Amino acid sequence: MKIKLAIFILLILSILSSNAQEFSSSSNNKEIKAPEWVNNLKMSFYLDCYYTYDLGVNYYYTSQALNVRPFASTCPFPNEFRINRAMLRLDYNYDWARATFALQYGDIPLLTAPTDVILIKNIRIATFGIRITKKLWFDAGYLLNPIGAETTSSQDNVLISNSIGAYPEPGSMLGIQFTYSPTEKFNAKFQLVNSYSLVKTTNSNKALGIALSHSITPKINLNYCVQLSNVTDFNGPFILQAYNNAYAIINFGEKWTLIAQMDFENQSKSLIPKDSTKPNNKMGWGLSGMTQLNFAMSKKFVLGGRLEFITDPSNVLMQNAFNETPGMIGIGQAIALSFSPYPKTYIRAEYAYLALNEPLFYFNSRLTHSYRSNISLAFGVNFK
Repeated sequence: MKIKLAIFILLILSILSSNAQEFSSSSNNKEIKAPEWVNNLKMSFYLDCYYTYDLGVNYYYTSQALNVRPFASTCPFPNEFRINRAMLRLDYNYDWARATFALQYGDIPLLTAPTDVILIKNIRIATFGIRITKKLWFDAGYLLNPIGAETTSSQDNVLISNSIGAYPEPGSMLGIQFTYSPTEKFNAKFQLVNSYSLVKTTNSNKALGIALSHSITPKINLNYCVQLSNVTDFNGPFILQAYNNAYAIINFGEKWTLIAQMDFENQSKSLIPKDSTKPNNKMGWGLSGMTQLNFAMSKKFVLGGRLEFITDPSNVLMQNAFNETPGMIGIGQAIALSFSPYPKTYIRAEYAYLALNEPLFYFNSRLTHSYRSNISLAFGVNFK
């Protein structure tokens, strides 16, 4: 699959390169103009590498082949240099149509899909849209989920890691989306998608999502997202889940940026009592949040810090991670320094700490630790 993916990428690049040479050539001192669709096509490439060293814990499971760090949305493998994500993206924008297609490779796509779902694992985005009216767009395909201020694409962050509350947030999903933008300051997205992020088998469950974004001032942006879905297994009982996310981004002057986020999830049945994955009729809920403050020390240096928490008494937020440990409570913190030696590049160093109320981290194949601290390095480039 890696060889096929590399050949496909090289084929795209060679076609684009040959077309560009053809369009820029001249005949009889007359320059040949490129077709309009070429001018509307943009290509970008993104690469993020990392190294993470965990202090005092390791993850040599006795029953698993992969040495994966629990609750890690990024940098999932410890003590080795690896690739978070390498992505090649094509964007096409026309007056009445638009399309986006992005291929990806790395540890993040590796862990977001089963190993046998090769196609979806290597696709980050695959959408096509048409303009219905001046202010309304319709898109269909493999869509990015608008939930959350944090992202697994590190070029959009200052810190290397995500908060623990971002771990259960949905990823890309297959479905349709309407985007309504009455003004430059406000837009609303309405999604109807499959309840699961993966395209593996017939999925009759659907999720309805609404995302609202409003820039009150040029320096204050408010966002609210909600997703309603049936999260049961295919043959299980109906479980209605409401995933709510709200966050604000506030800029103070030219140097300070504050990000505050809250996730609240409730569902009609919870996964309790302890050591049971069978839901009962009791309403379940979970709450998480984080606050991040970034300080631009100069044009090349940015310092960022984050505080986070999670409380999940009904095991609705972390049910896909550890069904046997409902009632999770945790707090964490992280601090990072980002250095951009050149435009569109970064080198980052981060220290992070996470403490939970139960031992969920392994040391020498034994589940003994309820905390984790780690040092991470990241190196990235983003050509647009």
